[in-house]
Amino acid sequence: MEAIPVLIKSVRLQVDEMQRALAGLEAEKSELSKALDRIDVEVKAEASGPGTDPRLFAAYAERKSTEKRQLLGRIASLTQSLVAARAALAESFIELKKLEVLEERLATRERLEAARKEQSELDEIALSHSQRTRA
Repeated sequence: MEAIPVLIKSVRLQVDEMQRALAGLEAEKSELSKALDRIDVEVKAEASGPGTDPRLFAAYAERKSTEKRQLLGRIASLTQSLVAARAALAESFIELKKLEVLEERLATRERLEAARKEQSELDEIALSHSQRTRA
């Protein structure tokens, strides 16, 4: 029984760490999505700007397109990492809940055993008292 609280604390720390890592991945994905949106805005602004040289704009647009592809690749990779992190977090959370239920069951069993023992002692006292009053 003494090992269960230690295990629970360890798994709780693991779950907390996984939640922080997941939040970090989500924040990173959000930043990459914002960067992707900024590229679109920049390209539209550059295209609609006065006096834009079509040859220079084509090179600029190609460079921005390459940046976009790179960002999309990083976002796809992060998405896979997020899926794996969520799955690992779910497994750890299930393990934590199993340990908490086990701890609760063991505590209930100990309380019942203590109550039985106390009742047995009270029955013994009552029996001995009854025998003394008869004698």
